[in-house]
Amino acid sequence: MSWKADTKSLITHYQGLDKYVKYADLEEFLQWVDAEGYEEIAERIRGSDNNKNWCTKELIRWRKDHVSPWILFTYARDFATSGSGVLEQHLSKGSRPPGIVVYFLYGRGIELYLKAFLVARGSTAGDIRESYGHNLAQLLKEARRRKLGQFVPLSDSEIWAVQLLSVSYSDKQFEYPVLGGQVRPDHKMVKKIVSKMETGLRGYCRKVTADKWIR
Repeated sequence: MSWKADTKSLITHYQGLDKYVKYADLEEFLQWVDAEGYEEIAERIRGSDNNKNWCTKELIRWRKDHVSPWILFTYARDFATSGSGVLEQHLSKGSRPPGIVVYFLYGRGIELYLKAFLVARGSTAGDIRESYGHNLAQLLKEARRRKLGQFVPLSDSEIWAVQLLSVSYSDKQFEYPVLGGQVRPDHKMVKKIVSKMETGLRGYCRKVTADKWIR
């Protein structure tokens, strides 16, 4: 096994000692590695700036890959709430249709709600990111397979709206200009979907986080 693989295993052990309290403090981690008897690995990491930077990124990656359902839920709620705020501004000015920022914010909210649910179902955020990226259609498909409907019952038209939104959202067309415009479902339908997800997943994500993440 390479020293990098050994280091990743040590990071998992280290972070598991005090979940979500330890931050990406490289020197603190290396002091712990020394104390555990892995002086050669600590020396290897300290030996070059490249190795230090790699290890720091791995410490950060671990924390990103193991966030709780509630953290993802709160991020989703913030994006969706911001989307509704921008939407109201557009509608108050008589803008038709709403701008791309609304769809981006709602899309990010849907993405994180679905990822929060899948983490609550036992996946890690890292595994989900590797498997589905920003693909809303695939995230929704997997979430429905894992009984999302028990918490967020979606109609066929709402499912279709998410799939339609995914076409432009997963391709980052709401973030960067593209010739010909984007595919946009009805904004009222999308707003209804994010509202259902917030209401349906709030208690579940909070409970799973309290049961499995807080100790």
